[in-house]
Amino acid sequence: IAYTRGRKLPAFFVRKQAKEHGTRALVEGLAKTEHLAGKKVIASYHNLETTPESEELHQIFLKGTDLGPDMVKIATTTNTPLEMARLIRRSLNVDWRGQILSGMGKLGYDARVALAALNTPLMYVRPAGSDAGVPGQMDHEQAEILTNLLYEPYR
Repeated sequence: IAYTRGRKLPAFFVRKQAKEHGTRALVEGLAKTEHLAGKKVIASYHNLETTPESEELHQIFLKGTDLGPDMVKIATTTNTPLEMARLIRRSLNVDWRGQILSGMGKLGYDARVALAALNTPLMYVRPAGSDAGVPGQMDHEQAEILTNLLYEPYR
């Protein structure tokens, strides 16, 4: 899915451009266009099956930063304690600048709470009262309560 200037690009256009010019060129071009318009860019990686090993997570981040975004989001499935630990370990081993981590799946909610406690710069949530679009995703009200509990003493 690609957005430019706040509008979602048609899927057929994105596929055609990626096929003709390559995915890398497409993403780099979108990032340049958005930066020229004064917009911030997030390159996003999703793994709907598992959380890769630590070295692979690091390579994903490096490849993402090479595309020219302001931040790289890595969202992985955290169905086991080991998968959740890999994602949390990633957060402990790097500076947060330029990186957003998020868990999905059976332990996705728990992973998001842990990452919020570790100062993830951005948390994706769903509107209050709506169904979860992603397993483990909290709603806006839950996220607000969590961040108030975590950061109120520091405000």
